[in-house]
Amino acid sequence: MMKKKSMMILLVILAVLVALCLIVTLSNKHEEKIKQTSGVILSFDTDDVTELSWTVSGNTFSFEKVDGEWVKTGDSEFPVNQDKIENLLLEISAYEARFIIEDATNLADYGLKNPECSITVITDSESHCLLLGGYSSMDEERYFSVGDGNAYLAAVDVLADFDVDDTDLIKLDSVPTMSEIKSFTISGDNTLELIYLEDAGYCYSDKYTYYIKDGSGYKAVGTDEAESLIDQIRYASLDSYEAYSQSSDLSKYGLDNPDLSVAVNYLDGESRDCTFNISMSNVNDTVYAKLEDSPIVYKLALASYESIRDAGYDSLCSTQLVYVDWDDVASIDAVVDSRSYNIDLQGDLDDELKSALETALDALDLNSYTSAAPEKGLEISVTINMIDGDNLKLKFYKHNADDCLVLVDGTSTGYVSRSLVVNLTEAINAIILN
Repeated sequence: MMKKKSMMILLVILAVLVALCLIVTLSNKHEEKIKQTSGVILSFDTDDVTELSWTVSGNTFSFEKVDGEWVKTGDSEFPVNQDKIENLLLEISAYEARFIIEDATNLADYGLKNPECSITVITDSESHCLLLGGYSSMDEERYFSVGDGNAYLAAVDVLADFDVDDTDLIKLDSVPTMSEIKSFTISGDNTLELIYLEDAGYCYSDKYTYYIKDGSGYKAVGTDEAESLIDQIRYASLDSYEAYSQSSDLSKYGLDNPDLSVAVNYLDGESRDCTFNISMSNVNDTVYAKLEDSPIVYKLALASYESIRDAGYDSLCSTQLVYVDWDDVASIDAVVDSRSYNIDLQGDLDDELKSALETALDALDLNSYTSAAPEKGLEISVTINMIDGDNLKLKFYKHNADDCLVLVDGTSTGYVSRSLVVNLTEAINAIILN
């Protein structure tokens, strides 16, 4: 009985070994069909293509050429990125293989029975089907087939290029390069006309180049503050779209009657006079925007919208009180402890003392704005006299232990740290004592 049982075990082991030998033999025969190759397997002229479609990740995309332009099949209003479609075709127009598996009968072994991506290219005279299958981690290459009974390992894996969504295929607008700003105009819920002018003569200092048009006059504003406002449009991100159809109901996005419209007049890189127009509305803290003559509705950052909505003289006025080129300053009149002094900056003033005075004046910076009238006594008064005859008058009044109230040309403007006023007083006293 034991002998029969041992014999049965041996027979089973023998059968397993025979099966293994058969598998290895068949595998060796299969491996013998794999040959190295170097050549183009799929070839066509991209100019002859009339239709391109593909299915990937459960999504199907289809495009056809109409009057020389690519159109999304079934959606003629979709703004197709023409370059993107042409580049996809170029990727596979001369598709090469590194290895060939001849007479590949079991396509599932190569991921080609249910391919990762199926691409169809149609020309006037022929059609091509490219299947992208599994990825060989050992060879670091992807299997593909073109319907000729063979499987191949691709020289270049293009799956990632075709694994896209509509955002990758739409032709989005872009904000043009604005080499030189001429004006920035806001209309709607806020109205503002910001103008760039050099050597305008509208202010005591020609260092100011941005002005708000106020009736028939102009108010100088800070360069950094003006540029920051302009940058809300100049660097606006137009990569998140909500709709693209000319027939879209703009009222859904508040764009039938937009909250704000901005027109930027600028010179481009070739010094051409151009205007960029954009409208926007806030709908439940989601900001929608649309460029003039574009069907696409975009989403913009809420912070950018709020900066434009709230822009005005108060937000654009420079916090730096003194903004001059010191070579253009003739003298400074100062009142300290009820005594008046005149400091000639064009004379033989000690360089170190002059530099300390200029530094103290440059450092004067508002920490907050106010229109309140002074309630305490004057601490120091400074008038900066320009060579061209303009001047800037600053009066600093006691406020509290930390701050002084400053009047600029007679108008209450804001608060300045008392320590900065003390530094200015010391710099003036040093010159007086010298």
